[in-house]
Formats: sequence, C-alpha cells, structure tokens
Amino acid sequence: MPKLRISLGNIDDETLYESKHIALKDVEIRTPSKSLDLSKFIGPLKPPETIRGINEVYRRLSPDAVRSIMSNPSDRSFDSKINSQLNKAKDAEINLFFFEYLSPQLPAGQELEFICDTIHSYSDVVTIPKIYHMEQQIAQQPGYFDAYKKFVNDFIAEIETLNNKSIMGMFPPITWIQFKELANFYLDKGITTFCIDFNGRTPTTIEKRNIRPFLKEIKNRGLEEEHLVYGLNANAGKIAKETGVVPAKDIISFGFGVDILGLKHLALKGPQEMYERMKEAKKGKKVMRVFDREDYVYKDIDLLTEEAKEFIGRAGFDFSMLQKAPSHVLDNIRHVINMDEHGLESKNIVSMLDNQEPLFEYLNTKSGVAKKDLESMRKSKEAMG
Repeated sequence: MPKLRISLGNIDDETLYESKHIALKDVEIRTPSKSLDLSKFIGPLKPPETIRGINEVYRRLSPDAVRSIMSNPSDRSFDSKINSQLNKAKDAEINLFFFEYLSPQLPAGQELEFICDTIHSYSDVVTIPKIYHMEQQIAQQPGYFDAYKKFVNDFIAEIETLNNKSIMGMFPPITWIQFKELANFYLDKGITTFCIDFNGRTPTTIEKRNIRPFLKEIKNRGLEEEHLVYGLNANAGKIAKETGVVPAKDIISFGFGVDILGLKHLALKGPQEMYERMKEAKKGKKVMRVFDREDYVYKDIDLLTEEAKEFIGRAGFDFSMLQKAPSHVLDNIRHVINMDEHGLESKNIVSMLDNQEPLFEYLNTKSGVAKKDLESMRKSKEAMG
C-alpha cells in the first residue's frame, strides 16, 4: 500500500476552510469530508454514493483482552467484528482503524508489537493508539507525558521496521505547550498527517489553545500544502436554553483547520438530573435528534411528522416501519441520518470552495453558528497570513 499524497486545492479568503485532494493508490478523495461508520448501515440503510470515500473503524481492548487474543487462537471475535465492517467498504475508499488501549499503563514489549501489527493490518494509514484516561494521568503523574512520548517513539520505530504506509500522528487531550512539543516531535519525523482527539469537547474550545499554534508551526515549515488533519471525538456543544436546539460546533471544525470530521465514540456526560430531564421531556413522544444543515443545529424531530419523513427517506429507511422499530434501531437510524447530513454538507462546502463562494458569509446565515466562533475563524486565518 503506497503512502498518502496530499495536495492543496481551493482556499477560502476569510476562514481556514480549504479543499484538498487526498490520493492513495487509485483512490482520490476531496476534503472537507466526513468519515463513515459502515457498521451502522444495515439492510436498507445505505450511505449515498456521493458521500462515500473514508471509513472509520474504532475498537477498544483492555490489556487482558490484548493478551488473550495474542495467545488464544480461538479468540476471533475481535477480528470478526472489524472484518464485518470492512467488508462493507468499497475498493475505491480509504479505511482508517483507530485502536483505544483501555488502560493508562502504556503498552510495551509484545503487546506493543501486537497493537502495531493489528493497526497496520487493518488501516490504510497507520494511526497512533489512543490511551484511556490519558488526560488524568498527565495531570496526576509527573513525567507521564515524557513516558507517552517514548511510547509513541517506540510505536513508530516498531512500525517502521516493515512499513509502506503513511503514519498519522495522534494528539490526545494535552496542554498547549505539550501540544506544541508533540507537534514538533511528529514533524521532525516527517509525519504530516495528524489526528486531533477532541475527547468530547468542541473544536472551538480546543482551537483557542492548540490548533492555531500547531497550524502556525505547519506554516513555518512550509507544509501548508501537504498536511492533513483528522478530527476525532468532536462534540457538538450544549443545548441552547432559549431555542432548545444544540449548535453544531462539530461540523464547523472545518473552519479551524480540520480536513476530515471523524466519529464520536464518547457517551454524553452530565449529572443524573440532566438525564432525568431529558427522559421526562421525551416521555410519551417518539423523537430523534438530527443535524439540520439548513441552520447548523441538532434538533429533536417528532417521528410522526412530515419533517421526519424527509429525514428518514433520505437515509433510505421505510418511514412506515418506524411504528414497529425498537429503540436501538431508531438510534441506529439517527446515526445514519446524521452521517448522511454531515457528508452532504461537506460536499456542499467542497462545491462552494470550487466556485469561490465566500464561506464566511454562508456561515453567517446559519443560526447555529455563533458570531464569536465566526470571528475566531477569521482571527485564525489572519494569524496564518
């Protein structure tokens, strides 16, 4: 498998929205783009052909599970689940495999080799593993960040013993100065493809600390036209009390330098009272929270309305079946709808960039995009020159 080839396309004048061409063998993808979780597409649920191109597989394992798979030839469920998802991918697509190690203890020795071999086997781009609860470990253990850097260095060294793929550097939730240090660490190794783990926070929050200095370092090294940023675990934001909708801060990560919006694998966090209020608000109703690309918000729609028919129909699901669908099926449909809508909006942005339409003015018409976030985009662009 050859390495990624990245080239810069059209650039917005007032924000960091830009289009890129990603080529891998005979596959070519345009960004901004949304990655897909093909495990959600079951039966009649199929992604529109226009949004296909990048697939994300995400798996978690504890140290005990890693050791079991390493030594037990009958333990095949881990591989089977990955293969069942990848079997839905097409030849002209890029598959990214992300692995989360469910322990703050950094893997070493044979466990590190096993994780390297697993990621290399399943991913078209080699991704650095995500470490469980790393943010807390850095705060509580002096020297943990240095140990993490050694782990990343060992991982890259192990991969490079036999490798013909690009490596994607991982930025976990770390401090501003650690982010800069890790950026230089990756760049010194010639790595120009990156994943930023937002860890359930909004991209607009992280941008104020980390992304802009990182992009400035990219510029200082003259790598503006050959780097790629993947956003993982981005959160949309909090519900607005006055409107009852959630501003879609995840999709606007494109305006802060993210090229590909990945999936979110973290559950909603909050006090028990919050869950009780949400449960009470939905009592007696059949509702689904979906991304509305007209306003850039997530809103609840009543599944018995004409509006719901439009969303459900675009996802390829028979609306009449909703009356019998259990809650887990409805949740799956919600995931599919939101992936579809994100993907369609990403393609719309690519088209606008191609036609040199001003993105700042376009976003200014979206009720879910805050003026302060728009100004922050503009300032980030000015900082890049």
